[in-house]
Amino acid sequence: MSRNHSDDGFPGVFWSTLSPDKRIPGRLILGGRRPRVTLSSPITPAMEIKSQTQGPNGSTTTALGPPENEPELTLHGEVIGGYARRVTIFECRTVSRRSLGLFSNEIEEQTLEGEWSILGAHEGADFKIESCSFRFPNIDTWTARGSYQLEMAKDGSSGKISYQRPDDLPAEIPNDMGSMAVRTRLLPPHWDLNGTGFTYRTRIIFEQLPAVSISELINKYIAPITHLVTLCSKKDASPNSMEVKSSSGDRWCLVHHAVLKEAKDNGEAPRPLLTLDDVTIEGVAKWITEYQRVSPIPALISNIAAADHPRSVENQVLELAASFEGLHRRLYPENRRMSKSQADKIRRIARDSVPEEFSPLVNDALFHLYDPTYHERIVCLLDEVDSIAPNLVGDREQWIKQVKNARNGFAHQLPNARVGNIEALYVLSQSLTWALKFLLFRLTGMDESILAERIREHRPYEDFLLYARRANPDAWPHSNTA
Repeated sequence: MSRNHSDDGFPGVFWSTLSPDKRIPGRLILGGRRPRVTLSSPITPAMEIKSQTQGPNGSTTTALGPPENEPELTLHGEVIGGYARRVTIFECRTVSRRSLGLFSNEIEEQTLEGEWSILGAHEGADFKIESCSFRFPNIDTWTARGSYQLEMAKDGSSGKISYQRPDDLPAEIPNDMGSMAVRTRLLPPHWDLNGTGFTYRTRIIFEQLPAVSISELINKYIAPITHLVTLCSKKDASPNSMEVKSSSGDRWCLVHHAVLKEAKDNGEAPRPLLTLDDVTIEGVAKWITEYQRVSPIPALISNIAAADHPRSVENQVLELAASFEGLHRRLYPENRRMSKSQADKIRRIARDSVPEEFSPLVNDALFHLYDPTYHERIVCLLDEVDSIAPNLVGDREQWIKQVKNARNGFAHQLPNARVGNIEALYVLSQSLTWALKFLLFRLTGMDESILAERIREHRPYEDFLLYARRANPDAWPHSNTA
């Protein structure tokens, strides 16, 4: 079952885990971002008694109204056709009701929408995940696991193509977060009028997870890989297929969740800056543990790098410049200009040196006295970038000046926020994106010499430097060479 199925859905019977004996015919619909079930009769009442009033003649007046707190339901179902017979839809809420008559005893359809569902098992509301498998667009290119061998007869009269499935790439995820592997499966050969060939499918597997919820799985495991691959390839790597193992461990169950995006065929993907061979499976595992420390910066940079219709360049510069400061805070939380006691002493001296009515203002102005300045944070991170891409920012002092002016100007709506023309500002945003990407890649623990080499070989980076010298010559003087 996938989102390509029609909105008519799959017929079946459904019931709540709270009332397993009340089974209702309906349809499972997987055509939207979230799974839906349309039932032929209500599983929860549309109305409840709000009050009852006794009249003088002994009659009772009853006031009805919709329930104030309708519970979220876990629905089980058995459907006809598709990937699996059994289905579980979690965290269901009523989204619509449709009465086929004017009176309460007429048939009423009820449609519920769940947060997510699995196909292949019946699980309870407290279902936890210990194993997961998923794919994302261009995973076969990024992992580069396809390897064909062609053997031709000397006289050219015959040939033979062979493919051997590569071994799994396993790694332990630090901090007792489980294990992961990259696994490739060879499908049966196909043939048509154009010839024959092999098809292989690579998936990333998580196993021995510490019994996580679906949100924990996505936020702690899948999102880090999604954003890492997006940074490597500049292509959205949101998952398009996900499976989890049933609690009994005997079946892989297909997941339907809003995080999954339908795969689009956009032709051959451009060569990524980094592949799995460069980052290594151990680097990916390390990145998963580092991700939470620097989140949400990877998500922000990924969204800007891979957006088909990015936000205005002013917004990009403001977000990227703020991310630069935020990344330094996350990487060096203990970095201080002075000790806290020294800062307290200076604030006390400053407070005592002004009239009493101004003392609170002075104290507030010096509250973060011991923190590094924005300028100091930029310089610290640029020192790290220089070892990887020494020509990235051109004239360092001019670049820092432009970034600070843009960041302060856009944040505080100052009239001098614009840096030259829009092209110069766009170059500034691109340089910030490159710098942040390089700094984040270092968190995988990958060999920096490999990263530096890949950058030198990467044509989009070379094109950026050429464009920067033309569009913003103040920060990238023409004398600079890539």
